[in-house]
Amino acid sequence: MIRTKFDFKKIFLFLFILLITFTLSACGVDPQPNEETELEDITLTIYTLNDFHGTIEENGNMAGIYKIGDFLIKEKQNSPETTLIISAGDMFQGTAVSSMTRGRAVVDAMNIIGFDAMTLGNHEFDWGIDVVLKYQDGKEENGEANFPFLAANIIDKKSNELITKPYTIVKKSGYKIGIIGIIGSDQTKDILASYVENYEFTDEITAIKKYTKVLRNEEKCDIVIVSAHCDTQDYGNKLSSLSDDYKIDAIINGHTHQAYYGELNFGDREAPLPYVQSGCYGQYVGKIVLQLNGKERKVINASANNLKAKSTCKTENIDIKNAISKYSKEMEVSKEVLGVSGETVYQNEGGKWAANVIATYEDAVVGIINSGGIRRNGFPLEIDKDITYGDIFEIMPFENKIKVVSIKGYELEKLANYSGLFISDSLSKRNGTVYINDEPIDANEYYRVATIDYLYEKTNYPFKTGLNPVDTDILFRDALAEAVKKKVSEKGKFYTN
Repeated sequence: MIRTKFDFKKIFLFLFILLITFTLSACGVDPQPNEETELEDITLTIYTLNDFHGTIEENGNMAGIYKIGDFLIKEKQNSPETTLIISAGDMFQGTAVSSMTRGRAVVDAMNIIGFDAMTLGNHEFDWGIDVVLKYQDGKEENGEANFPFLAANIIDKKSNELITKPYTIVKKSGYKIGIIGIIGSDQTKDILASYVENYEFTDEITAIKKYTKVLRNEEKCDIVIVSAHCDTQDYGNKLSSLSDDYKIDAIINGHTHQAYYGELNFGDREAPLPYVQSGCYGQYVGKIVLQLNGKERKVINASANNLKAKSTCKTENIDIKNAISKYSKEMEVSKEVLGVSGETVYQNEGGKWAANVIATYEDAVVGIINSGGIRRNGFPLEIDKDITYGDIFEIMPFENKIKVVSIKGYELEKLANYSGLFISDSLSKRNGTVYINDEPIDANEYYRVATIDYLYEKTNYPFKTGLNPVDTDILFRDALAEAVKKKVSEKGKFYTN
């Protein structure tokens, strides 16, 4: 008689697998689809925001976070397996409540909304990037984002590593969707130099190709989306022409505050490449629609659009309002009334006024600021309307401080010909001659000039090589607020002259 030797380990393993399979079937749990499994055809909808700049309250054509958030929440609740929500950056800096909470108020709202990813923008560096990255450190006590911050091309020069994740992967209806975040490689110039000196922004297309290949080959993603805090229109044709391992399926843009959308079909594409940028301050909500074929797991058609937020987002979300109401102290500061405007003030008049204000510090004779530091969104200040601290915050949301330095007259003459600057009334130009307080400028004389640290640190301006620099440690924004109150005290109302 032949005796059979039993392998009890193999028998036990077989019975265990059989038990697990039976249990999953009994519970109605289907095995996860692998890359060969045929999926259902679906319509994937991607909602996008860019350059939101902390717009919590509704104002003019800006719907605010309560209404935009309610719309996005409902869209995702209605179709959770076919809806994505993505930000292309610059979400936090811009309004008093958001800035004073260092973006935490907006992070709280984004958590409730259910964002899937956010690309880092240049204004995420405005308080130093570590301030924003703390929302990814796992410590609930200092606030935590329930979605990843992405940046595939920001390198820490000291460690030679990325400062955060280059991509994230989201699963919807069985499809694996990779989302890559990039920032414009030239945007270090838009950030306070000392805040970005240890970081390198590398080439966008190189980063896109590198991580698209990773997502396609190593991560086995079916769809790849690029969320770019930059305007990719100049090289959109190149992106559209990428194929095989490098093919991308949708592009979200930001940074330039433009509102546009479209589809590209360059190269050997089976479906167009949709792209969108949705203005700024929540004026629009971007919408990209991808038709997905489940058998081949690819995009077979695509489109893009911008939805006007005011007409699309109708109701406020009570959960978001309750979450932000805990920042009542910051909200009270924002609503503090500084006075009433005696005239309607637009950006150009406001910029000249701001340069005049800064010229009064530390014996300066000229004030010079960059036009981008006086935000168009803060205007107009309307006649006979209250001016609040929040209004000043929207005019000048950045943490720039006043610096004073002496530079030579010939350098001032050059600055008088620069575009993109607001210069105080003390400097004028007539018939090719530059005057200071109506006296012709002496090319070799030193003059005290007040500016902000953002300009001071830029090497293409003469300030950093000037003489006797003084760091006043005064926030430019606070100087403007005090100037409004002083004018109101003197004249009863605010006037720029």
